[in-house]
Amino acid sequence: MNIHLKEIKSSKPNLVLLHGWGTSSDIWQPWLPFLAENYSITCIDLPGLGLSAVSMHETYSLQSVVAALAEQVPKESVLLGWSLGGMLAIALAEKLQGQIKGLVTLACNPCFVQRDDWPDGMSEAEFAAFEAKLAQQPEKTLLGFFMLQVKNGSLPKVILKQLRAVHSNAQHTQLNASLHLLRHDLRETLQHLSVPSLHFYAEMDQLVPRQLQHILPAMSEKISSMGVPAAGHLAFISDPQWLADELVKFTRRIDAGSC
Repeated sequence: MNIHLKEIKSSKPNLVLLHGWGTSSDIWQPWLPFLAENYSITCIDLPGLGLSAVSMHETYSLQSVVAALAEQVPKESVLLGWSLGGMLAIALAEKLQGQIKGLVTLACNPCFVQRDDWPDGMSEAEFAAFEAKLAQQPEKTLLGFFMLQVKNGSLPKVILKQLRAVHSNAQHTQLNASLHLLRHDLRETLQHLSVPSLHFYAEMDQLVPRQLQHILPAMSEKISSMGVPAAGHLAFISDPQWLADELVKFTRRIDAGSC
């Protein structure tokens, strides 16, 4: 796997950013100025998305994706993942326990597709229909997915413009296979992580239920959560300063040993 990175290197603490499905690390661009004051940043294009090319002959699975990502993570990093990137950050945190300092997710459901004991996700029928539609009409399906992400949230026109700009530069090689990663159930992985984690849920998110804000902390004393009022699926664009401030508070608590 040929992993594409963007870095803003400094002597500050390490922060690794993992984007969501159907986008690339370009999605972070509006937020980076709010983060660079406090962090040395590594933005990674997920394998098969953006400019991280994966050939059709390579094995593509959760395990192979996480292994490829693990090679790019600086020691003593905080992992931050949005949506699918959050799920991968959870799996990556398990693999790198002892080498990283903490985990943050934005708009991430650790079990995106419903299970018998997990109603707080997308139904199997709805997800399967989306997979089939993507296989038949990838461009139309992806643009429709962008519309869903901004629906009812703050700054929809601004965020939709950013999503479309990111899309215009992406060269996805594993769009369908990377979507399948959302079928994994990472609840148990998250529950047993030894590092502290913080999870943000947006009030108007149409993809990830905001009630997860109250469900996840019951899994472990290492887990905390916060809500983002009025925001949609991309709260890091609509509320960049607020999220950056809360991130700094969290990482400082880690460094102080109070998490």
